[in-house]
Amino acid sequence: MEKKDYSKFIQKLTHKQRQEDGSYKTVTNEYMMVDGRVKEFTDIHKEQGKKFKFSRKFEKDQEGNLICYAKVYSQIFGVVEASAGAYGQTMVDKSNPYENAETSAYGRCLGFFGIGLLGGGIATAEEVKDALDRQEKVEIPQPKKEEKITPLQSKYIHKLSEELTLKDEDYLRILQDNFKVTSSADLTKSQASKFIDILKGYRQNAS
Repeated sequence: MEKKDYSKFIQKLTHKQRQEDGSYKTVTNEYMMVDGRVKEFTDIHKEQGKKFKFSRKFEKDQEGNLICYAKVYSQIFGVVEASAGAYGQTMVDKSNPYENAETSAYGRCLGFFGIGLLGGGIATAEEVKDALDRQEKVEIPQPKKEEKITPLQSKYIHKLSEELTLKDEDYLRILQDNFKVTSSADLTKSQASKFIDILKGYRQNAS
């Protein structure tokens, strides 16, 4: 019997995969689309002269999201059930919630039968792509930028340096040794507070 070619239904998807040490590695896996799983499933039954049946029902959860409960009966594989929801997080969910939930649920059923599994898990190409699209839309929090030195801090630093009659080279050395900068204007707000404490320490030792 000639082996069927389902390569046109296969998509390669790249994503970040978390490693055991907490780092992320870029991996590419192959996933079969739902229509590819359906075709492979129906081809197997036609070749063996066996019957199959698809059925589904829709319900809404407490949040009002549409859930599809699908069941597939096969004279070859038996009976399997799966569910999938349309949560309005993608354009497909918003425009065709019934179709999207139904497609995902049937795709999972066939995956449980072992149809169209390519090493990337039960999820179909459509489900993985939707998940990656949602992930890209999630705003990654940026590290908080340090506030710059305030005008009040600048004035106080100038006042302290005058009281101490610091030479320019001594003033510069303190900045470089403690903060790796050559001007107090380059200090952050927290660094300026530390610099003030250092100058106060010099003043106390001088008295």
